[in-house]
Amino acid sequence: MESLVERGRDWQVHATNIVKQLSENSPVWRNRIRFAAMEKGDTVMPSESMVSSLKPALNSPYFKATLA
Repeated sequence: MESLVERGRDWQVHATNIVKQLSENSPVWRNRIRFAAMEKGDTVMPSESMVSSLKPALNSPYFKATLA
């Protein structure tokens, strides 16, 4: 993950952490997000898609200031 920060993709580190938390703690998203090397099963979305969808929000001035 450090290499992502060094390349200016720190949003991706934060987004990955958010997606992991959602998959573990959210009643809506628990067991719905598929991570690498995971069977499709009842999942509805690959984790990478969820991470990518958070990019605009995490790159917004509000979240950049909050996460800095």
